[in-house]
Amino acid sequence: MRELMQLKETERELEKCFQTLQKRNGMSTPTEKNHNKHLDVLQDYKLYLITYIQELEKMDRQSEFAKKWNETTIKERKEEIIVIDKILKNLVRF
Repeated sequence: MRELMQLKETERELEKCFQTLQKRNGMSTPTEKNHNKHLDVLQDYKLYLITYIQELEKMDRQSEFAKKWNETTIKERKEEIIVIDKILKNLVRF
């Protein structure tokens, strides 16, 4: 998990550098910036879901009641992550 967070942080830093270069070259339009901002929000939500699932799975290991209680929630959140991945892979970042 820590490695994933470090990779995401590096990705964000690279994205900021790229955006700075775009601004200097006048390449980015307001629509593109808005589009990228929404992709960032979607990526952040995906990271939140991953963390949330991991916390639920920790609870599952501690309690059989929690395991049954969280079973459908974990399944639904994993499906959400799959959908978010498909969206992020198919949309172009400016």
